[in-house]
Amino acid sequence: MSKIRKFFFGLLLSLLLVLFLTNSFFTGAFALANPLLYLFLSFIVIFLFVLYGAGSAVPVFLAALLSVYVSHYDNGAVYPVSFIQLIIFVLIPWLFSYLMSRGISIQRSLFYPPVLIFIFLSAGIFLYLFSSRADIVPQINSYASALAAQTQALYGKIGLKSLASPGMNVEIKSLFADMLLLLPGIALSLSWIGLWVGFLMVKAVFKNIETAPSYIKNYISGALFRVSDYFIVLLLAGIITVLLSPEVYKFIGYNIIFAVSSVYMVQGLSIISYFFIKNNLNFFLRVLIYILIFLFSNPLLVIVIFAGIFDTWFNFRERASKIKKE
Repeated sequence: MSKIRKFFFGLLLSLLLVLFLTNSFFTGAFALANPLLYLFLSFIVIFLFVLYGAGSAVPVFLAALLSVYVSHYDNGAVYPVSFIQLIIFVLIPWLFSYLMSRGISIQRSLFYPPVLIFIFLSAGIFLYLFSSRADIVPQINSYASALAAQTQALYGKIGLKSLASPGMNVEIKSLFADMLLLLPGIALSLSWIGLWVGFLMVKAVFKNIETAPSYIKNYISGALFRVSDYFIVLLLAGIITVLLSPEVYKFIGYNIIFAVSSVYMVQGLSIISYFFIKNNLNFFLRVLIYILIFLFSNPLLVIVIFAGIFDTWFNFRERASKIKKE
């Protein structure tokens, strides 16, 4: 790729980064539950790293700085939430790219940055709550009530009177309270999936470019993605936490289960992708099947997750290759 094209690509991606980050700041905590933001921002940051290597820290930093200035100029966003968004949407994809460029496996590159950062953030929040002796439940209920009121006002404006009725307020408030308690697990899950899919998209763009970095060219296929067999321990830990913890603390276990299940969902999709490639399935049929899986997510996604979990013991792809050799 020529220097001029690289410059214009870098400029365009930096501007897109500013736009998406600014939008996420104005959206607030809702942005952390938006899967498209994880995907687009991961793709942009990974693409910039492929173009400029570790030097991509400069355009990424400047884009983040500009987006913070624009969104906070009139105090239209909350600083703590914006800080967390910068860590999740920018720092994690950049660290993932850096680890990949250093020859670290994609599994470790995917898991280390999100897990370590989420542990750090969770520890900070826990220490704050413990030192201030704050009760998190009333704060969550208060925030959920505010979100429910805003949502019902929006429903009223667009003509959905049944959802805007006072009788629905309790249900909507309860839904938001549960979502807020599950937000760490949701954010961690979307972070992993966004990184993986974003990386595969960048690889597809650079597939026929000779100057692409070795970690892009040498990565064979997402169909071979497989986590360590010991990862199942985390799932068991989440289940045990749910069974033994009282009241609101059960959500710690739910968050663990949610995050770990998302990894096994990716592994299950990788198994499906492997058999698509193995049997030379038509591209459009592949896309159609993936669409059907997500459209009829219950129970199809549950089956995909269980396929990923049982792959720990049965290793379906290895068995299939052995059968073919025999």
